Amino acid sequence: MATEKLKVCIFKGDKVKIELRKPIKFGNQKLRAGVWEVRSEILSSPHIDYFLVVGESAEKDRLASTIKEFESRGYSSSVIKYKGIWFAGIGPFRVPDPLQILSHHSVYFFPEVKRPAIAKVIARNISDGRTVQLAQHFYVSPGEPFDLIIYNKVGRGFHFEFEERQSYEGEIEFTIGYDGKLLLINHIELERYLASVISSEMLVSLPMEALKAQAVVARNWLLTAAIKHHIGEPFDVCNDDHCQEYRGIRDGNNIARKVIDETRGEALYYKGKLVDTRFAKVCGGVTEEFNNVWGETFYSCSIFDGPGTYNMDLQKEDNFRLWIEQPPPAYCNTQGDTEYFEYGRKYFRWYETIDPYALREIINNKTGIDIGYPVRVNPLRRGRSGRILQLQIKGEKGTLDVTGELKIRAILSPTYLPSSAFYVKYNGQQFILRGAGWGHGVGMCQVGAAKLASIGWNYRQILLHYYPNTEVRQIHVKKEEGCVS
Repeated sequence: MATEKLKVCIFKGDKVKIELRKPIKFGNQKLRAGVWEVRSEILSSPHIDYFLVVGESAEKDRLASTIKEFESRGYSSSVIKYKGIWFAGIGPFRVPDPLQILSHHSVYFFPEVKRPAIAKVIARNISDGRTVQLAQHFYVSPGEPFDLIIYNKVGRGFHFEFEERQSYEGEIEFTIGYDGKLLLINHIELERYLASVISSEMLVSLPMEALKAQAVVARNWLLTAAIKHHIGEPFDVCNDDHCQEYRGIRDGNNIARKVIDETRGEALYYKGKLVDTRFAKVCGGVTEEFNNVWGETFYSCSIFDGPGTYNMDLQKEDNFRLWIEQPPPAYCNTQGDTEYFEYGRKYFRWYETIDPYALREIINNKTGIDIGYPVRVNPLRRGRSGRILQLQIKGEKGTLDVTGELKIRAILSPTYLPSSAFYVKYNGQQFILRGAGWGHGVGMCQVGAAKLASIGWNYRQILLHYYPNTEVRQIHVKKEEGCVS
């Protein structure tokens, strides 16, 4: 991965709108300048079994106990080897929807393709309706990146979703996935990808040291965690929050490239191993342990994201409520004149209401389960940051238990709640949620890092604050194996 180009899926869906500034060859067809809709039309439906990932190991035999445990509960299982790692999954499911299994925190799937879809690719000119059939697989190389503009969604499925016009460096591959979806895949060098990630995830107007910290954690994430996000897909990562935000050419890419040059090849290690450095927008004052959100790993910690120390046990309900109402000083509790610090003002503490009738409908639509009129929402277990890890919703017809930070955020909202760090009151008509933070809270708090940089911390100090006992080192590439360690 250190030398090869990265394959980033910048679009997956039924149709995409593109704008051509000049005629460009799309496989065996040359499309004239203008706005086009490119879509896939399925001719023969696929047969795909999806399995929810419940374990991973470099050695297949180590997954035996995990498989046995889930099979004893009545699940079928499957094992797949992908890029040198073995993954165990339970299923099969017809669609890769994490809310089908509410008793496990995992949100990753892998496919078993029994029969791929057969589809054709059609381009339609928006102005005159003219259609052209394109090849099923081809590459587009615009003379200049801005000759091809893609109308793309940012924050898909989240409360802040919006459309944006995007252009990309490098070659763009158009193809049909095994499920019949149209895929656009950008082939780009790793460090150029990271430059775009920095300017997509953060504002380049922020202090350079915050951007450098983001560069290192984004590189670590790519080298450690990306492998499990799209198992069996013909690309490495996607361009949205499911992986890392990658929005192509940004106004600040030149600044971001300077950041990349000054941190080139640097990564975080713990006891000689690369660390999976997740990060989130606003931690709310305390970061969450990796093991509580993403599964067991060798490095997992929670820190108070403020000056001094803070020893209140947020896993206790009374303490958590007090922490929400009377928060201590925290780096992400920002009031500032920049857009980025506004995230801290808005999400350090937040408030939402849920109508019980609407909640019943949300649960039914997302899970197919009707628990009746909801009467109580109870946290069963909290993590170190106060984030709810297990939740129980009681209704007049039944009870629903939900495990996993992201699944809890999904089950209580038409989209997603800002975080699972909240407590619930019922006023006789509505459920009232008082919460903290935006995101899963694991690892670096991006707004907190920006604040620390603004008061003079350098990027290594920021990294050691959020990832204690780690060290910044140059990535070691074993030339004979072509792998990173």
